Amino acid sequence: MSTIAKLLLTVVIAVLSLQANAQTAGDRLFAQGQKLQLKQTVSSQKQAIAKFSAAKKAYDSSTKKAMCDNQIAICRSNIKLITRKTRTVTKKETVVLEKTDSAVPPEVAKDPVRLSLSVSSVEFKSSGKKSDNHEVTVNCNYDDWTYTFPEWVDVTKNGNKLTLTADPNKTDGERSGVLTVKCYDEKAELMIYQKKPFSLKSLIGGKK
Repeated sequence: MSTIAKLLLTVVIAVLSLQANAQTAGDRLFAQGQKLQLKQTVSSQKQAIAKFSAAKKAYDSSTKKAMCDNQIAICRSNIKLITRKTRTVTKKETVVLEKTDSAVPPEVAKDPVRLSLSVSSVEFKSSGKKSDNHEVTVNCNYDDWTYTFPEWVDVTKNGNKLTLTADPNKTDGERSGVLTVKCYDEKAELMIYQKKPFSLKSLIGGKK
């Protein structure tokens, strides 16, 4: 092996190593944010935002930075929803107390929709193998929910579980999409990512 070839190989290995370390730190922070996001409290949502913000700084991929921005937006939406529900419960309790002495019983209101997903994002390998699948649980207090998804994703429904697989990625880069679950006026979103096909030639070319 020539001296130039050895030097080129050393540079490539070093670049891959630096990228792996950066992604590992970002992925770790992102996973911590997801765990906090599942706890439906204002405090946990604010902590999750901090984790996603730190993960965004650690990532060097524009797609994964966008993924962090999306999760931060979801956390902020959750905070508004949690606050609104708390105020609604307090208001309903007050109305019931005011009508306690009335001869007409208070009207029973429809339960508010409670909708959430077991995970907020999934990532597929570029190969799109059927064995590379992800299962998502839809948590909803009503059965009549619907869902939409990108055309390059296949979804199989079994009860309240959705199994996702992806077609092979034949594009030149990473790709992303959104699976949206709706129930009346509420919706929950799952970010879907697929890695780009690995190419040593493109990696070397991009580092010139």
